[in-house]
Amino acid sequence: MLRLYAAVGVFGVAGVAVVVDQVDKKMNYYQMEVAVADVERTCHLEKSTRGLVTKTREWTNDADCDEVYAALASDPDYKGFKVEGTATVTVAYTSPADQSYTTGKIYLNQSDDVFRTIKVNDRIVVLAHEDDPKKIRKL
Repeated sequence: MLRLYAAVGVFGVAGVAVVVDQVDKKMNYYQMEVAVADVERTCHLEKSTRGLVTKTREWTNDADCDEVYAALASDPDYKGFKVEGTATVTVAYTSPADQSYTTGKIYLNQSDDVFRTIKVNDRIVVLAHEDDPKKIRKL
């Protein structure tokens, strides 16, 4: 019975956190189009293998994503590996908080649709905080 209460508690807290996050987005952020000033993208190859009792994880060092995709396509040693990556995107915008020109960073991962295609001078939509000029979030 204690496990049931613990599970309900964990899911309840997680549910409240999601609701609070959504309310925060609606009440404190504006959707706005911003200019991409810089993109730093790194990737690595990763593979997980499950044994009867163990789980083994292999990965390569971080490198330029184009090189990682090329290695995956051409090197048979990487069969079964998948690409994992992150991108730090610096954007420039006029803050709705104080109308100042500022920059901020958003972070993308491999699952974001624009991860591989985003480039400098693109225009993207983000959420900018109405009171804090440095606070932005991805949609």
